[in-house]
Parts: sequence; C-alpha cells; structure tokens
Amino acid sequence: MPGVATCRRHWSERLALALFAGLAFPASAALAQQEDAVLRGLVTNQDGGAPVAGAEVFLDSSTMAVTDASGRFAVSGIRPAEYRLSVRAIGFQPFEVILNLPESMTYEVELPIHPGAMALEALTVEALRLPRNRVGDVVERMAWGAGDFITRSDLDEWHPLETSMALARSTKVKLYFVGMGECLEEVLFGRGSEATSRFTPDAGARNPSSPAGGPCAGVQQRPGMQVLMGRGARRCVPSLFLDGVRYQTIPGILIDDIVHPHDIELIEVYAEFEVPGEFANADVGCGVIAIWTRVG
Repeated sequence: MPGVATCRRHWSERLALALFAGLAFPASAALAQQEDAVLRGLVTNQDGGAPVAGAEVFLDSSTMAVTDASGRFAVSGIRPAEYRLSVRAIGFQPFEVILNLPESMTYEVELPIHPGAMALEALTVEALRLPRNRVGDVVERMAWGAGDFITRSDLDEWHPLETSMALARSTKVKLYFVGMGECLEEVLFGRGSEATSRFTPDAGARNPSSPAGGPCAGVQQRPGMQVLMGRGARRCVPSLFLDGVRYQTIPGILIDDIVHPHDIELIEVYAEFEVPGEFANADVGCGVIAIWTRVG
C-alpha cells in the first residue's frame, strides 16, 4: 500500500483551513527511491460525503489537476516542500489547506468541501459603440479577415496623439511629413513627374507656389503627416469614409484635422484589392480608410 497523508480541517468564521497533513511511509523500496512526491486525493461533499467531479485542485495557485467522475485526482512530479493546496468547484465554498510533503513518496488526502456560493471573477463585456444598424456589418467584415482593424481598446492602450499615429500601426498605411505650403506630389515624386497625374482626381490643378509651375492637387495647409496608401512606388491619398459616409477630402488637408483619436470607436483599413462592397466606388484605387466615431 502507498504511503498515506491525511488532513484534518478546522473551520474558522471565514475559511476552512487544514493546518496539518500527517505522513505515512512508503510500502516499497521503489516508492522510497522516487525523486519526486506523488499526491493522490479524493474531493468529497462535506454534506453526505458524495464525490465531487470537475473540481480544480491547485498547488500554490498553479492548476495541477481536475477531479474525475469519482472525485479523485492524482498529481506526480512534485518536489518535496510545503504547499498551499486549494480546491475550487462550482457550487462549493473555496477550500484551502497547508500541505507538508517533506519526502519523495506517495501521499493520499481526502478533501471534504462545503456546498455554497462561489464568487466568480468579474466579467467585462466589450461591444462596438456603433449605430445599431451598422454593428452587424462591421462585425461581419471583421470576421471576414480582410483589412486591418484598430479598435477603441487599441487606442486606449496606445494613446496616440494624432489619428495618423494610430493609422501608422497598419502595414497598409505610410506616413509622409509635408511642410506647410509644400506640394505633396512634388515631395513624393519630384517636380513635373507624370506620376502626379494619377495622384488625385484633381491632379490637374496648378500649384502657384511651384517655381516650375508643375501640376499639384493642392498645397499643404499646415505642416504634418499625410496618410497615404498604395503599392510599391505608387502612393496616393485613400478614400475616407466617416461613419459610413464618403468624406470629400480637400487636397492639402490632414486626416488629423478631420477626426481626433479620442472621438474614434473603430478604424477599418482596406487596400485597393480588398475593399468591401459597402465602400466600393470609382475612387478606391488607393484603398479605403473607414472611421467610425464614438456614439452615445
């Protein structure tokens, strides 16, 4: 027969706590030679003695075992030491006992636990604060797997000072600093580059500040980060949707001037080849950024 350790429980006003575990010696030389201790136990209902299945057994806060249908558990590979053994089971009060396992042998314990309510950890439910008729669409797009999503939780964790700084977390977005009065096309492609003709629908406008009089969609209204998308060397201003409505951006205006991170609930970022149908139109060749502001 294996060695046996029994525990006696003394109840206090707040918690039942067993203070001592008696030891027995191994019945064979093989058990005496094992390097680690083995703990076998039975968890029972104190009211009637019925076995408790599905109870979690912890040693020093680490989950070690779960009782089977007969209320039994076994834990091997335990280093001889003193442990705080605890049991948690739904519908029962928490049980704790100080268990002394000084030798490399097999111990057996019976742990009677008292029925009662157990306080569960607080559950935090998070949901998108979007208009009711839009939540389903957004959740479906998130499950679809295309695009990058920046949630309110992300923004609370990152604390970006500007919306552009939050968008920089997306691999689909590039930021370019442009000084006040500069032409973004010239910053990106140089003066007179044919690439400017596809930069924005208004690329034919002239930039009076350009010495060469080259084409420019508009000059920067203040120094800051321009948010661009596109593949390879082709960079351009993406289409912007604000609360589901296409926002007509003005060349030279920063996205940071349109919406602040504090007011954002969710950002969707789609490259040109993955734009969902809701945002599809003739001008999504540079991709789409859809921003949903906080409501309520």
